[in-house]
Amino acid sequence: MQSLIKSLENKNCIKIVCGAGNKNLDEIEKLIAVYAKAGVKFFDISADEDVIKAARNGLARVIPDNELHNYHLCCSIGLKGDVHFRKAVINKKNCMGCNECIPACLQKSIIKSHNCLQINKDKCIGCAKCSDICASAAIDFEYNESDELAQLVKQNISCIELHAAIHDSEKIINCWNYLSNNFDGLLSISINRKHLSDTKLEELLNRIILSRNHFSYIIQADGKSMNAGAEDFKSSLQTIALAEVVNGFNFPAYIMLSGGTNLKTPELAQLCGVDYNGIAFGSFARKLVYPYISKPEFWNDKTIFKNAVNITKNFLKSCTIKN
Repeated sequence: MQSLIKSLENKNCIKIVCGAGNKNLDEIEKLIAVYAKAGVKFFDISADEDVIKAARNGLARVIPDNELHNYHLCCSIGLKGDVHFRKAVINKKNCMGCNECIPACLQKSIIKSHNCLQINKDKCIGCAKCSDICASAAIDFEYNESDELAQLVKQNISCIELHAAIHDSEKIINCWNYLSNNFDGLLSISINRKHLSDTKLEELLNRIILSRNHFSYIIQADGKSMNAGAEDFKSSLQTIALAEVVNGFNFPAYIMLSGGTNLKTPELAQLCGVDYNGIAFGSFARKLVYPYISKPEFWNDKTIFKNAVNITKNFLKSCTIKN
């Protein structure tokens, strides 16, 4: 835990987000193995026992046993209504069979079988890229809610992250208080401005921090969630703006940038004079290595693995935090 705290204090913490709803065990193991080998030591995963096991398998493949204590897992949990915990569903009555949603899905979770579109829910992360492109409104969503907090807090993990992008503030506070009273590790709350004004957001965070010691938690400024857009400033504009708002609250917390983050994010934060302790890279980081980890021969072909690691090293070098 101390190595994680130190990286936050030094303002050079990088977190790779595997996807709060992502339960593709093979992808998660590969993703973590590649980024851990490239130097990342903090990973965000679904709060699922099998996912946790896959993440640890990925670390064990590339990290010696005596160094594993320096690598940290953060389990994301969500409340019903948060977009990170929804799954796409095909409305077959509306579907015209145009198949436009198949290439739109970055997780490759949509397939066509027997002339019908199907969604692999283990792969789906609820990003809505399929819905955005669907001209016949044939994509619906169903929401899941983490309901095994008692089991989760007993896991040997370093951090639990609560995604709080819902209307019900009392529900957020009750869940946070349970975690605060039962989990000894670092807590993180992922927020955005979808439902709350800046004033209401400050009020919510004020109520939350009462239960925590100073700098025992992370506030994650989640701008444009699950957006693997172009490598531009605009993609992370909302993230930087939200981080600036949170900075203005002067809470004794670490601030993590998330949502639409890419290689331009550190530069934009520096240009705007926005302070932060770390950056979480999700869709952009996964998209970068997908051409490698999707290959069936990934584990057996050392060249594929090496190329994947090299491209991630270059990525990490290019996005060096410049606070």
